[in-house]
Amino acid sequence: STPRAMAGVPLRALLLGVNWTVEIWAVNSGRVLETSLGYYIIPLLAMAAGALLFQERINRIGAFAIAMAGVGVGLQALALGRLPLISLVLAISFGLYGIVRKRVAASAQTGLLIECLLLAGPGLGYMLWLQTGHGGHFGASLPATGWLLACGPLTAVPLMLFSWAARRIPLSFMGFLQFIGPTIGFAIGVSQGEP
Repeated sequence: STPRAMAGVPLRALLLGVNWTVEIWAVNSGRVLETSLGYYIIPLLAMAAGALLFQERINRIGAFAIAMAGVGVGLQALALGRLPLISLVLAISFGLYGIVRKRVAASAQTGLLIECLLLAGPGLGYMLWLQTGHGGHFGASLPATGWLLACGPLTAVPLMLFSWAARRIPLSFMGFLQFIGPTIGFAIGVSQGEP
């Protein structure tokens, strides 16, 4: 009902669409460690945005932790031997999503519902294209169909909780919590034998 709140929804939907598309492509291309690096960068962006855009204070221990995480991200980027484009696209798209989400006063459920409705058309089109002989798996077997149907809630629930939390806790604190996901991704990438 608020035009200002609605103005940010298409931008948030675009940022989510870019993030999800790049992440899915990267994981399916065997680049889990690059996605992990991207998600290690996101908390650094969140903490920097919290300090610079929202005047959130970071104590010395927090600043030291940010510096150490920054060194770790820098070393991992150097280990790749090239500019980590996948990591940067993931970090920037989700970092901007968090900033826009914090600035717009809309409930987590309503905002996410509208964002997903905006993405539903392109997503449905892509799914139909896949199903017409381009590698679609929906309906191929009960487990494949079940997992595909579960992907929606398994993606939406954490994102809804993120949106709810982003409006209630300092972005700099949320940044620290966001190191959990990429650590799990890093362990998965290493366990799969990625260099």
